[in-house]
Amino acid sequence: MKTFIAAIVISIAFHAGLFAQVNTGISISYNETTKVFSATLNPPIAAAGAKRKPYWTYFWEFGDGNYSTSSAPKYCYDKKGDYKVKVSVVAHYSHSVTKTQEQTVTIKSTCNNPASPALSNNVKIVTNSSNELVPNNDIRIALTYQTTNTSSSKGYLLLCYNHPSEKAKIKFNPLTYSENKPYKLYDARAVSNSKDVSQYTKIDEKAKSYLNNLLSQQYAILAFECDLANKKQNNAFVTLSANLGLDTVVVKRIRGEATANLRAVWIPQNATFDADKMVANYPLTLLSVHDPNKMKL
Repeated sequence: MKTFIAAIVISIAFHAGLFAQVNTGISISYNETTKVFSATLNPPIAAAGAKRKPYWTYFWEFGDGNYSTSSAPKYCYDKKGDYKVKVSVVAHYSHSVTKTQEQTVTIKSTCNNPASPALSNNVKIVTNSSNELVPNNDIRIALTYQTTNTSSSKGYLLLCYNHPSEKAKIKFNPLTYSENKPYKLYDARAVSNSKDVSQYTKIDEKAKSYLNNLLSQQYAILAFECDLANKKQNNAFVTLSANLGLDTVVVKRIRGEATANLRAVWIPQNATFDADKMVANYPLTLLSVHDPNKMKL
């Protein structure tokens, strides 16, 4: 089987401007009584040779900085008003492409959601892809981060991936990020060499050493600067696109399948860096059902 190559292209845009409100064949509804969202759409078309029934995976964004990967999430709002709700679905064991729909939902009654469980680490990656890299589809992800250091008023959230051919000229398209109060995320910038790392003067030497080691491993690094108002969790939303040509990023083959690895690094200022707590890895596997030369799944 030939070596698989994947393209992940990302660009910076405001959260509200990523997807136009167009008819994608998805209808969003919200039951004010049960507090349940649902999406109506046709089932995906099965890929030739697939031995599993195709299915959609979901990524809901509720317009207030929170999200769910449930197909029909139950969600309460703590304030009344209009919210732009977005759902993005990815087809598995299928060649159907990503569908995304955004609709405005008017909330007339409020309630309290259960508190989010504490993160075992200070950073987490969640996607709608079930760890699968699907050609010609967008993968929507949330980077969740939190600080436990009361002296930290700022920090850096970094998205890393193994993309050596683009390391010197990062052009991501599309990348969006939330600016949910009380947090602020500032424009992403590439970290391409040790000089870039040295500009982060308020992070400890362990963090700088870790970043320089990632650069030596050919990782591309994109960093956000974050303002922190408290210790609560915050989510940054990102879209990754894998094109059908699979012609830019070399994806390593492991155990007969092609895999790529995403990595999130959270570095609060004025805090001791702990890679065991401040790093999250997320492998993406290109299933052989998407390989025209080897349809074994």
